[in-house]
Amino acid sequence: MKLMKRIAVLVATAAVFGVVAGASMQAINWYQARKGDLTRNTISENVKDASKIEATSTASGTETVMATATATDLSTVVSNVIPSIVAITCTVKTETHSFFEDFFGPQESTAAGTGIIVGENSEGILIATNNHVIEGATDIVVTFIDDSTAKGTIKGAASADDLAIVLVKFDELSDETAAAIRIASIGNSDSLEMGDMVIAIGNALGYGQSTTVGYISATEREVTIDGITLNLIQTDTAINPGNSGGALINTKGEVIGINSSKFAATEVEGMGYAIPINSAVPILNDLTEREELAESEQGYLGINGNDITAEYESLFNLPSGVYVSKILEDSPAEQAGLNVGDIIVGINNTDIDTKEDIAEVLSYTRAGTEVELRIKSLQDGEYVDKTIKVTLGSKAGK
Repeated sequence: MKLMKRIAVLVATAAVFGVVAGASMQAINWYQARKGDLTRNTISENVKDASKIEATSTASGTETVMATATATDLSTVVSNVIPSIVAITCTVKTETHSFFEDFFGPQESTAAGTGIIVGENSEGILIATNNHVIEGATDIVVTFIDDSTAKGTIKGAASADDLAIVLVKFDELSDETAAAIRIASIGNSDSLEMGDMVIAIGNALGYGQSTTVGYISATEREVTIDGITLNLIQTDTAINPGNSGGALINTKGEVIGINSSKFAATEVEGMGYAIPINSAVPILNDLTEREELAESEQGYLGINGNDITAEYESLFNLPSGVYVSKILEDSPAEQAGLNVGDIIVGINNTDIDTKEDIAEVLSYTRAGTEVELRIKSLQDGEYVDKTIKVTLGSKAGK
């Protein structure tokens, strides 16, 4: 009861919102033939060992590459993976609230990052990268192995996981580029051990693709920055600005991590980080299935909620998430058994840290969809993990 009284202040400024869930949470598909019947494969099915280089033609002329080599012959591995790596250049409007901005308007700047071709759908090729690479971008340019460029659009982004999918439509690609690029082979990050050799490939400092070699320093290293806590792969491989979104690969040429310079330690050398690919795959799969919905089609949960800030986390020993301060009458949340005081920490595979994260889910999930809410529920003075299923109502008229 004392804990509930201490956090009662969270209720004061609650805002009503609905929650929606993913339309059809399926794996990334990539097509095995350009014409005729299409045989689909998924990222999760591609998590396997590969003893030799194996390239398979796909719908757009892209190929899936797998490579293996001895520790002393990494150039072959790199040359076979490079076609699946792209450079990403973003135009971002910066707001400084200065005299010059008032006079000239918001200023534009460019940011560089990297991406990995992980699949394709009926529209185009799908590129995995970090959310912080494309966040706030007004224009995205993707550069491929043959130095050709194409316009990219954000298919989906998960800020809490620092992951995003960029789509490049087929009609943006020349036949030559389609023939030159490949779909990356996905490895198994759960099998990594300290001391394993790895290679980082990326657009370091925006100068173009380059590689660095190192070893796995640790697995499941918990790192927190800007309110985001992730379990990451730690490596002594150099992960420089511009490498973000690029591939950390094993000596077979399989992607086992997505590099992120955002989490790199600046006070010491030899501490780079990558998001484990096994953690990233379910999130990337969800991102590829996102669709824009009219407000009347969006799902509705029916709660009042407040963000649990870092201050409240520390002061009251609360988990990060959205505190449920009120359940609306006859709402899907009430029918599913959600309670006041519960803390929403995830919806399906998407982690929830703020109301903005929930609003992000709102924008692409259809009413009538059953979703899983991951919550922390207070029982006997301690928060325990629970999962409840909710069939979302319609946001229309709410």
